[in-house]
Amino acid sequence: TRVGKVDSFADEVRLHTDDGKASVPASLVVYAEGAIQAEDDAATVTRDYGQQAVICTVLPAAPHRNLAYERFTPQGPLALLPFGTELAVVFTCPSAEGAALAALPDAEFLARLQEHFGNRLAFAGVSPRHLFPLVLRYRKSPIGLRSVWLGNAAQTLHPWELARTLTNVADPGDPTVLESYAHARRLDRRGVIGFTDTLIRVFGSNDPLLRHARGLGLLALDLLPPARSFIARRMLFGARAW
Repeated sequence: TRVGKVDSFADEVRLHTDDGKASVPASLVVYAEGAIQAEDDAATVTRDYGQQAVICTVLPAAPHRNLAYERFTPQGPLALLPFGTELAVVFTCPSAEGAALAALPDAEFLARLQEHFGNRLAFAGVSPRHLFPLVLRYRKSPIGLRSVWLGNAAQTLHPWELARTLTNVADPGDPTVLESYAHARRLDRRGVIGFTDTLIRVFGSNDPLLRHARGLGLLALDLLPPARSFIARRMLFGARAW
């Protein structure tokens, strides 16, 4: 049943069904629908990177052996991720070129992809393409009146801290409980948002010094598995993951 409207009060939250036939009271509503809604604009910060991602899957001519690839190019990153026998493709390009790239016939798109990717793999087929704008968007606060936003409804963070905060709590919507949750997430939110925003700025720059520095950084990660593991754990489990 789809919730069409939510009214928040000091002592409860009331959820109304989309068809208007039912109204359900609750102590707390958690928004985890996976996207920041348009009506939330006043409560969010947005930065447009001027890029779009063409999303599809490709069939490699030979087994991919469960290897993932990412290339950093002047047009933006290109990622290929194992997806069953296929590879999921995230092909980043300037916003002005996205629609034309996605609309190319299959053979022409595969030729562009092959040219962009190089010759480590050959591609035998491609699915229909989808286009997504790439922006930084996050809520200024992950809490409100008897409300919590988590996951991609706030930004990409895991909900474990919320579950831990609400365990054995008499009133999960109590403002002091929600403030405790927001305080516990502050370091992770700032860390993840700052790190991902810095990545796009560093890898999107054509400055010669930055190009050499990021090349050395990627080489160091390739040669130092503990460093790779540390960064992966920080991105998966938050700023306090050691």
